[in-house]
Amino acid sequence: MLIKYKLLANALIIILSMLFMFILLSYASNSFQNDIKIAKNIGNIQSSVLELRRDEKDFLARKNLKYQAQFDKKEKNLKVK
Repeated sequence: MLIKYKLLANALIIILSMLFMFILLSYASNSFQNDIKIAKNIGNIQSSVLELRRDEKDFLARKNLKYQAQFDKKEKNLKVK
């Protein structure tokens, strides 16, 4: 086999390998961005639940209906998420 054909084969293998690595990098990047979005959503839901707990405790401590209204409003917003 001529050296010319060996070099062409090596160049083709390198190009295909780089293309495959680019595809893997793109997939990993998209997956990582999706994971970040999920983590943000979980954080938002956790903070909303903590706000609900605070409104519940305020209502139980003060027996004021304004806290019930706040609780109901935040609960509806949380269910939409």
